[in-house]
Order: sequence, then structure tokens, then C-alpha cells
Amino acid sequence: MMGLWFIGNTVRQNLLSTGAFEVSYAGTPIFSKLATGRMPTLADVVEGVGEAMAAGGATTQ
Repeated sequence: MMGLWFIGNTVRQNLLSTGAFEVSYAGTPIFSKLATGRMPTLADVVEGVGEAMAAGGATTQ
């Protein structure tokens, strides 16, 4: 049990140290902190989802 906790913390720390923060919708990349160097705003996410839905032909009900 202790070993699993240690491994989980190590993996989590390595993921955090990369600075990666990626947002996707239905498998389509919406925002990448690695590409832009900043965290997304709500407007970034809403716009990205809208564009992904339009490109994929998805509709909302």
C-alpha cells in the first residue's frame, strides 16, 4: 500500500513539473498550455468547444 502511494505521488509530481495542461473535446485538442505558455480562460475553452462542435457537426439540444 505504501509503495503504491509513493509511486502515485512520483507520477503526479512528474506530470506537474512538465507544466502540461491540455483541454480536449471529443478527442479534439481545444487548448494547450504547452503551446501557448498560459492557462486557458473560460472564453478560450468555450470558443474551442464551439469550434470543435462546428467542425465535427455536433449539435446541442
